[in-house]
Amino acid sequence: MAVVDIPTRTITIKVVYFGCALGGKTTNLATLHRLTDPDGHQGMVSIATNDDRTLFFDLLPVDLGQIGGLNVKVKLYTVPGQVHYELTRRQVLGGADGVVFVADSAPEAQKSNAWALENLRFNLTEQKLDPDLTPIVLQYNKRDLPNAIPIAELEANLNRRGIPHTEGVATTGVGVVDTFAEILKRSITSAWAKAGRGSAQDAGIAEKVDQALAIARSRTPGPSQVMRTDFEKRFDMDAYREGEADRGRDRRIVDQESLLSESVQANMMMAERLEGLRSANALGARRGEMMDALAKIAPMLADTASETLPLGSLKVMLHGAKRSEGALFFTKPREQSLVEREVEPAGRHDPLNALNVEGLGSLAFRLAQTATVRVIDDLVGDVFFAEVPPSCQTFGSLLIAPLACDGMTFGALFVYGRIDELGFDETEQRFWAAASSLYGLALHWRALRKKVLEFQAQ
Repeated sequence: MAVVDIPTRTITIKVVYFGCALGGKTTNLATLHRLTDPDGHQGMVSIATNDDRTLFFDLLPVDLGQIGGLNVKVKLYTVPGQVHYELTRRQVLGGADGVVFVADSAPEAQKSNAWALENLRFNLTEQKLDPDLTPIVLQYNKRDLPNAIPIAELEANLNRRGIPHTEGVATTGVGVVDTFAEILKRSITSAWAKAGRGSAQDAGIAEKVDQALAIARSRTPGPSQVMRTDFEKRFDMDAYREGEADRGRDRRIVDQESLLSESVQANMMMAERLEGLRSANALGARRGEMMDALAKIAPMLADTASETLPLGSLKVMLHGAKRSEGALFFTKPREQSLVEREVEPAGRHDPLNALNVEGLGSLAFRLAQTATVRVIDDLVGDVFFAEVPPSCQTFGSLLIAPLACDGMTFGALFVYGRIDELGFDETEQRFWAAASSLYGLALHWRALRKKVLEFQAQ
């Protein structure tokens, strides 16, 4: 259905050219393109088979100008007429605001015309569009054929409902703009009514459509040329295709192999985009869990009733980062050691703090000497040059965040990454930096409070 974009005050109308194979649907669009956009500012998108038949669809965008205070854009589609492209026809018809049925005037095409007309009604119904209410215009094409079926006979066979009809020779441009104008007037009027925009007559739709197409009509041969046999102005599809190719908008000829290749490429790109979307969604969810963890520990650390950091905050933070092992240390600089305030999993000692370096204190104390968040991506290779202790054989990486504030260092935060887990990316490093800042502020506040209480006692 017509799409109205309120911010840009634009209404987009969809018109589909329907009919039997080789009846002139694509030629209508190509000729209309040549007449309405001779400079090629907007290209026609099309995929054709080797015999120049439409394979999927043709698309021609047309900017009509302003009507009733709205910018009117029209998207013209054609569908493949071959019987075996049923699904494509049905999909392209979806949401159509109007349909041009292009009937072939050749005697041998009459069964195909009748089948295509029934197929149109069926597919409109399948797309939840009422065939009796959808604006439709009949174009009797190829009127230049010497043996063309008389209009009266075509009307009797194809137009028992009295649908508006036009005559055309799409290869020369005769009737092409008139057909386009007729379906535009009816489609926009119908869309106007559905959008509650008021009377089509008040909006002057018919007059403004004619004004918008006046220049295109002036380029079209007059009615007297319909029955001519010397068509020096006849539409040349090959020349048109070459001209579009020069502008980078070729009507492409594809075979089965190249079509399969393009289909595979398109599906690969779609899979990559889908994977990117899933990764973005997962990252968003992960960041949300981290933010929840920070929100949970903030009131715990700011609790004025506790003189030291409450237990349990590290477990909350590890859960938010999808980690399971870590430690929270306080520093004893004179003794060159770290006091374990909280270790996860609970009930054990930190494995690095349990390892002593002769004359240098615990290994954890030496690693904790950092002013910023530090990541050791290869704990085994960068820390243990000899045999790895059994307690550390499951570790792959380590993140160390100092607990400091205003030039004072209180301790350190260790987070371990197992060998079966991913390393610490930038998002997680920022998360632990924020967590360590909260810990540092809480410890600094408690240290100041302790000094104030001691001063008051003196």
